[in-house]
Amino acid sequence: MQEAVGELLNFSDGVFVDYLGPTNERLSVYIAYWVPGKMSHRLVASHTPDVCWVGGGWKKTLSQALPPREIEGVHVPSGEDRVFTAQGQPEYVWFWHIVGDESRSYGTGHTPPWYAAIFDMLARGLNQRDEQFFIRISSNFPLDSMLEFGLLPNVIQRIPWPAKS
Repeated sequence: MQEAVGELLNFSDGVFVDYLGPTNERLSVYIAYWVPGKMSHRLVASHTPDVCWVGGGWKKTLSQALPPREIEGVHVPSGEDRVFTAQGQPEYVWFWHIVGDESRSYGTGHTPPWYAAIFDMLARGLNQRDEQFFIRISSNFPLDSMLEFGLLPNVIQRIPWPAKS
């Protein structure tokens, strides 16, 4: 599965780690990285959990924006907040698509629309070759509740977030 995902997403580097707690808590961290020019950011954006997980049979039960915030002194940019279910079990998901020095969202909850390229050109000009990160943190427990424990803030502090603008 990991090899198939790597071939599809064509990332330059990536990491996937599951942390397991003593009472069945699980925190999963997935980070993919693309060197500048390796992959179109619209193509990367078309492989978010909104698209891939739902296509794999998961049901999206919550979809909202994740506002920017400070966590343990680290500026975490705006992102996406989701809850998915599979076989009746909820999965709480936060994810970010970082393009260059900004968090990118098309706000559609699915593949970016065809006209997204026009907005990208107006906003960024012809240079569309920034480095990219896709960061996903998920858990079988609500993520806001996991901020009270040391592991999630510890993970947040080690992620290569863009500088606060």
